[in-house]
Amino acid sequence: FKVFKSVLVSFSKQVDKVGESFGVMGSQNLAQGFIDARPEAVKLGMDVEDLVNITSVLSTEFGMAIDKASGLSLKIADSSKAMGLSVDLGAKLFGMFMKLGGLSADQAENLAESTYQLAVANKVNPNAVMKEIANNTEFFAKFAKEGGKNIQQAAVQAVKLGISLDTVGGIAEGLLDFQNSLNKEIETQILLGRNLNLQRARELALSGDHSAMMSEILKQLGGEAEWNKLNFIQRKAMSELLNVDVTTMNKLVKGQGDLSVKAKSFTDIMGKDAMSDLTAILNKFKEMSAEIVKRLGPT
Repeated sequence: FKVFKSVLVSFSKQVDKVGESFGVMGSQNLAQGFIDARPEAVKLGMDVEDLVNITSVLSTEFGMAIDKASGLSLKIADSSKAMGLSVDLGAKLFGMFMKLGGLSADQAENLAESTYQLAVANKVNPNAVMKEIANNTEFFAKFAKEGGKNIQQAAVQAVKLGISLDTVGGIAEGLLDFQNSLNKEIETQILLGRNLNLQRARELALSGDHSAMMSEILKQLGGEAEWNKLNFIQRKAMSELLNVDVTTMNKLVKGQGDLSVKAKSFTDIMGKDAMSDLTAILNKFKEMSAEIVKRLGPT
């Protein structure tokens, strides 16, 4: 009797959790789907609350149909675990790729995980890269091409330089303000006493190739030794030319020569691989318990 009571109480709690988030629709139409997915979520160290949070983000922030969102929650939970993201950020990343980039769920997963592995290949903090993309919806909406493939290299480069995608977007928009940008370029050349040519960088900004745009800009800046010779007015002029502050300019100058983005073959990464063996074993026992609740609860 105690065993069956425990199963019943656990099952009821899961139904109540879904009901608290989605009301009658949740308890009557969605709860069973979440409970069916729960054993796999528990194996990842998660629970129904995480699946519900993912569904809420997708349906609220990206207008995804709630049944489709709930059906994707386990896939997103697994990818989030593998990439070291919270489920909320993982949901934002997938929602961005799918709704703004026009990708399918599988394509969104491939783009997210390939970006993560691109960061790893370049010895850049992959978690920081993924967060940078997830937290810059506006940048993605403005500049994403081909579902967002151009964003992944830009994000890796940005983190490598110690700047944000928002800063990269500001540089691009500054360059594309043609009249103002050309005037600043002429003024800066006079102050520096040497030629600058940002035309190629403007073309790359217009095409959305921000990775190549940043590389082209760094070619024009000159080396760190040359930067150190500049006085305050000259440094300020260079900064204003690129629509950034002097601190950011220092980062750009010192980051030169460290922008090789390697191409690599990518493999699927799994959430279970982000856990220790002991944690995986303990979660396996919890999964068995969740499976019992899943099977006996409805009865």
